[in-house]
Amino acid sequence: MRRTARETIYYYFTNRKSRLGKLIEIVMLSLTLVLCLLFVLESYLPNQRELLFTIDSAVVSLLIVEFILRIYSAPNRIKHLKTPYNIIDFLSILPTVLQWFFPATSLGFLTTIRILRLFRVIRFLRFLESTDLFFGTVAEGALRLIRMSATIGILFFISAGVMVSIEAPFNSKMNTFGDAFYFAVSTLTTVGFGDITPITPQGRFATVLMIIAGIIIIPWQASRVMRGYGKNHVTCKSCGLSYHDHDASHCKQCGAVIFQEDKPV
Repeated sequence: MRRTARETIYYYFTNRKSRLGKLIEIVMLSLTLVLCLLFVLESYLPNQRELLFTIDSAVVSLLIVEFILRIYSAPNRIKHLKTPYNIIDFLSILPTVLQWFFPATSLGFLTTIRILRLFRVIRFLRFLESTDLFFGTVAEGALRLIRMSATIGILFFISAGVMVSIEAPFNSKMNTFGDAFYFAVSTLTTVGFGDITPITPQGRFATVLMIIAGIIIIPWQASRVMRGYGKNHVTCKSCGLSYHDHDASHCKQCGAVIFQEDKPV
């Protein structure tokens, strides 16, 4: 039975093992990387912002096409729109679209736009939602470690982006992304050298939120990785779930027997 055009699009968007599926994954990953790089370059090339915005607009146009195709091909479009990753996708294209229709130049508007653009980096987690990656299949434990590293890196990136967006117009010690990234890492890791500090009320409030986020997110991600190493690698033949507790005799998802210890008669 031949697939319809809608089913074909959905297949290649969700099947990472096919050649076209891998290519789509690599292209989307590359575009996300470009958007993050453009954000960083803005603080180093203030005289080239029009050029950077032109490149940003071209990339976002491709992401809009991808977003529309994902919605069109989804079996349940309403449910698909409500998923976290699609909300992140929408937030990642929203700032540029707002600048297309509302090209305001006020400092508050531009700061808000820059902060909204930081949601784009969370798109990287989309590529780590299953063990089937574009370069091959990885073990569940390795995926947990990769996701932890990516989440912490994203936390550093967002924190640095928020700080440079707020502080750069007023703080000479934090006028580039590198300065803000240094501040974010030293703050989130509770080192806090004190050579760079926020001077605006908004920056100080953001710093408090950063510290709270670091206290919660970093240990939480580390605990998820450690829990993974506390599991055995038995795969349930009924539902396919892996990583059960060492003393488990039944699958915690479907209840099927996964281990039966031999007992003397």
